[in-house]
Amino acid sequence: MTQVVQSVDRALGLLWLVQEQSGRSLTELAARAGLIPSTTLRLLATLQKHGLVMKDHQGHYRLGAGVLRLQQGRRDHDIAALLEDEVRALARQVGEQVSLAMLLDQAAVHVLAVDGASETGKEVLLRSFLYRRDANVNATALGKVLLATAPSARADAVIAQLSWTKTAAQTITDPDELRAHLEMVRQQGYATSIHENTDGASGIAVPVASGDDDLVLGLAVHGPLSRLGHARLLEVLPLLQSAAADCERRLGVAPATNGVAVQT
Repeated sequence: MTQVVQSVDRALGLLWLVQEQSGRSLTELAARAGLIPSTTLRLLATLQKHGLVMKDHQGHYRLGAGVLRLQQGRRDHDIAALLEDEVRALARQVGEQVSLAMLLDQAAVHVLAVDGASETGKEVLLRSFLYRRDANVNATALGKVLLATAPSARADAVIAQLSWTKTAAQTITDPDELRAHLEMVRQQGYATSIHENTDGASGIAVPVASGDDDLVLGLAVHGPLSRLGHARLLEVLPLLQSAAADCERRLGVAPATNGVAVQT
């Protein structure tokens, strides 16, 4: 008879419950699993440590980035490997940090990050790292591009879960203002962030069409405002758009003629 490790069995049972219905509270999960809350909390903490679940600003549990990596097997790795040359070439061209991110749950998850700034001896304001999660998608150029490109129902679900925490002078903290801003992003084909996520930081992002409604991608250049003011961001934009088009060709997707490929 195969032996079952009780704690592992319980933890995986909780993971299935979170997968079954995202956004359940600790109390709900404990009741559904037939466990006391303290035991449930310890098991969820273990799952969180490994990135399999996450807790939103309301204290509700959702699937984490680790599940994506398990669920998609090598797909994300293959995408990062497939597009690495294009992203690295852009980082060398602009001499700044470049990130390729995807929309997962309500966060922008960085699947490929190349630091072109420190390689040229420039100061790095915000360090990028693989699989960083930016939950304040209302405040970053990447986040806003991902929301603008995502199917409307998915974008609305993300907006409904945002914490609206003001992290910098120009953070958008109103859902109606964000929706109006996203419409502008769709029309112009790119998003910028200046004093929105972090004071003194700026960035510009464009969408990368993947050919898959479930895979929403964006490419961004970001760094200190002292180097990336509004004028410099617009100078970088054609290089960013060209790199995004190269990524789309590598993915086998025809680039959109207006610079934005909105998935409906």
